[in-house]
Amino acid sequence: MVSVIDDERARVPFSLVAALLLVSSATLATSMGPREPPTEPAVATGLERAAAETQTAVRAGALAAGEAAARNPVIDPANTSAGRVLSESGTFRDALRLRVYLAARERLSRVGYRRDGVGVTASLPATPNASALRAAKRRVQIERAGENGTAMRVRVENVTLTARRHGRAVARRDVSPEMVVATPALALHDRVAAYQRRLAAPVTESGLSRQMTAQLYAVAWARGYAQYGGLDVENVVSNRHVSVATNAALLDLQRRTIGTSDANGRRTLAMAVARTGARDALAATGTGTQVTDAMLDPPTEPPPERISGLDPPSGPGPETAKTVTVGTTAERATLDLLDGGGIESAVASVYAADARLVARVDGDSAPRPARPQRPGENWTLVDVGREVSRSATDASPGPPAAPDGWHRLDAFGRTVAVERTRTRTWQRGNETRTTATSASGRHTVSVAVVGRHATADGAPPGPITTAHERGAGPLEGPNLADVRRRAVDRLVQTRGGRDAVARRAARGSLDGEPVRIDVERPAGISDWIYEDLIGLREAIRNVSVTVERGRLGTFEAEPARELAERVRERRSALVDAPERYDSAAAKARAAARARYLDRVVERLEERAAARDDRADGFASTLTGMRDVSARALAAGMRATRRPPATRQPAVDGPGDDVRLGVDAAPSYLTLAELNHEQVSAIEGKGHPLVARNRNAFALPYGEASGAVVDAVFGGSEGVRLSTAARTLRAANATLGENGGGPRTDLATAVADANAHVERRLRGRLAASGVGAGPAERRAIVAGATAECDSLPARALALSNGSASAAIATTAAAEGGLSDAAADRLRLRLEETRREALRESAARPQTAAINETRRAVQSAADGAAERVANETVDRVTGRLANESVDRLPAGLPLAPPAYPWVATTNLWHVQVRGEYARFGIRADRGRPTTPGADTVYARDGDSVRLDVDDDGDRERLGRSTRVRFEASTAVAVVVPPGRTGVGDVDGVRDERSAGWPDAGGGASNRSAKSARRDGDL
Repeated sequence: MVSVIDDERARVPFSLVAALLLVSSATLATSMGPREPPTEPAVATGLERAAAETQTAVRAGALAAGEAAARNPVIDPANTSAGRVLSESGTFRDALRLRVYLAARERLSRVGYRRDGVGVTASLPATPNASALRAAKRRVQIERAGENGTAMRVRVENVTLTARRHGRAVARRDVSPEMVVATPALALHDRVAAYQRRLAAPVTESGLSRQMTAQLYAVAWARGYAQYGGLDVENVVSNRHVSVATNAALLDLQRRTIGTSDANGRRTLAMAVARTGARDALAATGTGTQVTDAMLDPPTEPPPERISGLDPPSGPGPETAKTVTVGTTAERATLDLLDGGGIESAVASVYAADARLVARVDGDSAPRPARPQRPGENWTLVDVGREVSRSATDASPGPPAAPDGWHRLDAFGRTVAVERTRTRTWQRGNETRTTATSASGRHTVSVAVVGRHATADGAPPGPITTAHERGAGPLEGPNLADVRRRAVDRLVQTRGGRDAVARRAARGSLDGEPVRIDVERPAGISDWIYEDLIGLREAIRNVSVTVERGRLGTFEAEPARELAERVRERRSALVDAPERYDSAAAKARAAARARYLDRVVERLEERAAARDDRADGFASTLTGMRDVSARALAAGMRATRRPPATRQPAVDGPGDDVRLGVDAAPSYLTLAELNHEQVSAIEGKGHPLVARNRNAFALPYGEASGAVVDAVFGGSEGVRLSTAARTLRAANATLGENGGGPRTDLATAVADANAHVERRLRGRLAASGVGAGPAERRAIVAGATAECDSLPARALALSNGSASAAIATTAAAEGGLSDAAADRLRLRLEETRREALRESAARPQTAAINETRRAVQSAADGAAERVANETVDRVTGRLANESVDRLPAGLPLAPPAYPWVATTNLWHVQVRGEYARFGIRADRGRPTTPGADTVYARDGDSVRLDVDDDGDRERLGRSTRVRFEASTAVAVVVPPGRTGVGDVDGVRDERSAGWPDAGGGASNRSAKSARRDGDL
């Protein structure tokens, strides 16, 4: 027997026992192993003092490293063992970390504490190779600190403190000092890096391209409209404008990325703006640029937020509205209606009806007769026959029902008796006998002539309340009163009469197909409808849409498609059809209006398709220009309307104000050549800024303008008569009537072209029956154009349509034409004029135009030189001004045969620039403290640093210069007519000296280009 005794005595838990055993074993192991001597008070004190000195040494090293890194920033790592330690993405920061490490290590080597036989030193590992250097870089952590990031937080990990007594190490401790250092090196680098990024930003982002684009748009639109308005503007956009716009953009970007801009740059920009503006203004008075330069003194420094003279113009700009109307498309749609017989067809579709016969047949048909019997024995059947006879007598049954959509015009009834006879012919020998049987039946037949109004193509459906009332309506015509008689005659009388029709119905062979019944039309209805269409046409001419001028010039806007949609939306109101027509004439009017509107929409769609072709041609002319396309052009125009990027705030340091100042060399990037004596940072000589400026549609005409337009739109050889006329007018003003060969040749070509167009117009008069003979028609044309007092004036009248309108008015008055006939003649003459102008006989040759243009330009240049250098009388100045500005330029936004809604031109601008040195000076507000300023400078120099303490400095990399390359495109759109818009001095591709290398040697160029590019 086993007893279980409950023991209530105290027990120790097994887990507690295990813990005690574990602690005991650890204590025993510690007591048995080697043990550091306990830190003595002197050693502890020495370590604490050395740690404090370490903090001071690292701070001083970090501050010195920041200053040195700013003075010689490493931007591009070298392909050396030391340079490869630096990462591509963080080169400046990595180089700064190495500088901090090396500067701290050097200062830590001087840290020491000695007392009571105890000495303490601080140290960091040496860096004899790339591996050690890479490890050293990892020990240092840096980041921007302070409220505005203008200080630097530094942490150096694992600085070793060693305490020794009598040369034997008695204690070691690792410390990682961390502090905020009052150096803005990182902030300065980041702001310059932001500036560099903005310089490289595309036009769709905030940066140089966008800022420069906005500046150039302000200049180009102001000067383009001044040129269009008649002022003497040879170059809408020249390189001197590009230079000013680029520097204004650079200074603005400095303010927005750095917080301030170069004060010398602002002063120089203000002077450049003043000089450029004065040059442009004085050009119209004949005062030369040398006089301008002598008149202007350097202005006082403007505020950094604003440079006077670079504001957007108050006049038209890319975003201003342009109204585009249907215009002459409405007239061409009228001609389409005339040529296609649209009015006559519309009238015919109303003055007609469809008619048909319907019938109802009741009663029993005659049964089939029985078979005739054989006459007797031995008779042989030799023939069989059948015969049906029908006779009709009057009856009055109810009329048959009319089909849906038809109404009864006439009805009649008949009783039709049917007699069926069956015969058999027999023969026996020479004897012949016929036997017969018959049966009869009777039908009651009712017949109706039903009709419906013909479908009036395009006219809204609706009944004609007076359809069968003669004399109702605006023309007191017959309406459709004759339909019943004509339908009955056509369907009943011409088919044998009522009895014959009834017999066919009884037989089941009645023809029920509809037939068209044409009825009499009122006299003069075609002219009445045409005169109504004249009013509709004028309303359609004025249908308009509003588009931005800039979007129109870059082919973003599609006004023709918008116009087509606008006409579709208003179609019902424009057709102007009532729910119930008061006459057939009213419905014919609606049908004609509907057909006309359909043709207007078709013409607008054709115009939209032609716009697409023009857009493709426009884009193809841009393919030779680098970095420019229709899409990029549109993007640049949109980008100029976006708000600028936020400006960097003023900066405050961790204890003192930090005032930044940009110190660039040169402070203003000029197109002129500079050398070391002028700017010490430049080695040798070079061009800080170079520019190329190309005008897409400029003179000479063989390269652009008329010839390019025709190449885009598929025109003939030669130049438009209007272009030739304006060139001849400029030649007459400049060269006089005895201007020599080029002017004489052009005058002959223009006269021949005029004669061709007039010959075609006289032919149209003859085809329209105007004039009793050639002499009379010649007199009509001569009389209508008698006010044209010169050869070019006559050519322009023939080109712009005023001559054909005058001829139509004269012919109508002398021939006593009605309003409708006169209007038709005017439209025919206008169409003939357009066709004639597209023919080669009306297009003077390109060579004659260009030779005359060169003669005009040469004479104008000579006059300008005399005015500038000799200050001759104002007559000569006026002579220069009245010549070149009359030379046409630009791209009409319409091919031949479509309305000319505007003229556009495009300038593609490329700039490249480089600062020999770009620096920022940070003044920490301690003018009495030596070295209080921190200078960050990018000058392209190589950066070397002794990283292995061998006495030789290893190459870390180099401080790249701040350089940029930007391009943009600027489009200007002016109204149609006049001389358009564009550069008319014959220089289509303007390149500054040194292009394409900023800082490179000067290139040879003409005296004229040199004079234009001479910068300020």
